[in-house]
Amino acid sequence: MKGDPTDADRAAYDKLASLTMGSAGRASRTPLESPLGKWAYDSLVKTSPGANPVRIRMMGGSVPTDSLVEILGAPFVIVPLVNGDNNQHTFDENMRVGHYVEGVRTAMGLLRTPYQ
Repeated sequence: MKGDPTDADRAAYDKLASLTMGSAGRASRTPLESPLGKWAYDSLVKTSPGANPVRIRMMGGSVPTDSLVEILGAPFVIVPLVNGDNNQHTFDENMRVGHYVEGVRTAMGLLRTPYQ
């Protein structure tokens, strides 16, 4: 359907959604099996022995990586350090202390692992 819902639409459906197309950044992605992807994964495994890091090809949100990739001409990985239920960017945003501590260890592991 095009346009705003009519009164008849609102009466017929209790849940309606409207989408408006707009401009957005270009999608960019570094393959998981690329040298950078392997380096990051190996570093995370070494940093937290016994852990099995989750690898996800894409993230939601508007992380402006496309501009950095274009300007620097370099691949990227994103390593989130927060708990999955942290409600980012809302009034009840939270972060568990344990996730913060593990995040610091993770960042230090990445910084200490030479990239070949």
